[in-house]
Amino acid sequence: MLKLMAKLFFLLYVMLSAVAAAGADAVSEDGSVVAFVDGVPIRREQVYRLMATADKMYGALTVSLDPEEIEAKKRAAKRQILDNLIDEQILLNKIKEAGIVLTPEQQASAAREYLKKIDTLALNVRKSYPALSESELDKTIDSILKMSGVTREQIRKNIESAILKNALFDRVRLGITVAGEQLARAYYDELVDEQVSEFDGDISRYEQALLEDRVIVYRPADCRVIKQIYLQFDEDIIALINQFLTYDLTTDAEAIRADQHKRQNARVEEILRRLRQDRFETIMEEEKPGSGEEKNYICAGSRRFPPEYKDATLNIDEVGGLSAPIKLEYGTAILYLSDIIKSTGKIQFSDVREQVEKCALEELRDRKLEEAKTRWKNEAKTIIFEENLL
Repeated sequence: MLKLMAKLFFLLYVMLSAVAAAGADAVSEDGSVVAFVDGVPIRREQVYRLMATADKMYGALTVSLDPEEIEAKKRAAKRQILDNLIDEQILLNKIKEAGIVLTPEQQASAAREYLKKIDTLALNVRKSYPALSESELDKTIDSILKMSGVTREQIRKNIESAILKNALFDRVRLGITVAGEQLARAYYDELVDEQVSEFDGDISRYEQALLEDRVIVYRPADCRVIKQIYLQFDEDIIALINQFLTYDLTTDAEAIRADQHKRQNARVEEILRRLRQDRFETIMEEEKPGSGEEKNYICAGSRRFPPEYKDATLNIDEVGGLSAPIKLEYGTAILYLSDIIKSTGKIQFSDVREQVEKCALEELRDRKLEEAKTRWKNEAKTIIFEENLL
C-alpha cells in the first residue's frame, strides 16, 4: 500500500501542479488571513492544505536532513505556496474584471478533462488492487486525495480555472497580430547564429530539430528521411529479455533474442513479397506499435542510432529504396528512404520568411503577456501577514 501511495502522490503532484487555483476560493471562514489581494483574503488553511504533499515528502527526508534543515525547507515551501496563491488570485481578479466566463463548450471540455484525471488515478489504483468494487475504488481515491490535501471539487475548479486563465491570456496575446519585418529579421539572425552553433557542435541536434518540426534556417549536412516497418517482439518477451539482462544473464537473453528473430523470418519474407506491389506506408501502418507514420532523420555523423541501423540507412542507394531486414534489440526493421534533405548551409531569409514571421509573432505575444502579468502584479494591492503563515 505504501508503494502505491508513493506512486499516486507523484501522480497527483503532476496532475495538480496548479491546484492553487482551486484553493483560492470555497474555504471556510475560520483561520487566520495570511494575505489580501485587492481585498480578497487568502487564508492560512489554503496554504496548509497545499502543503500536505510537501509535508509527506519532507517527512521522508528525516534520515538525510536534520530537523532545522527540514523546517527551513518547509518555511520556504509555505512562502512559495503563498506567492503562488497571490499570483493566482491576481489572475482570478483580472478574469472577473474582464467578465470572462466559461462557455458551454468550455464547460464540456472541463468535464471531460476532470473525468480523464480521475480515470487515470483509478487506473493506477486498479493495477495494484484489481478486486476492488466500484464503491471501494471511489473510497480509495477519496482517501488518497485527502492525504494529498485536495478534493475532487478542487480538481474540477482547477481545470476550469486553467481554461479561464487561457482565455484571459488569449485576450492579451491574440490582440497582437503582426510582428513586423524588422523584428522578424532580428529573430532570423538570432536563429541562424543559434543553429550554426548548435548543429555544428552536434549533428544529432539538427536531427532532433527536424523531428520536432522546428523552423530550420541552417542545414549543416545531408539528412536522410527514413520510414520503417518494425516487427516488434511481444511485450512479455521484451520484459523477459530485460529481466535476464538485469541479472547479467546475457547469454540467455541473446538466446531468446536469436530465437525470436528466427521466428520472425517467415513474416519478414511475406512483408518483402508484399512490398513488391503494396505501398510501404500501408504495411507500416498495419505493423504498429513498432511502426508508425512518424519519420526519422539520419545524417552521416549521427550518434542517435545503433551502427547496424545507421549503416543500413546510409547504404540505401536512392530515394524510394529499401534496406535489407535489420535484426535489432527487440525486433526486425525494414527501412524506406523517403527523401534526402540536402545541405544548404544558411537558408536565405526570403525562403523562410513566412515561418520566421510566425515564430517572431509568437515570441512577441509571449513577451507582451509576461509584461502584462508583471503589470497586473504591480498594480494589485497586496498585503502579506508573515506572522500568520507560521
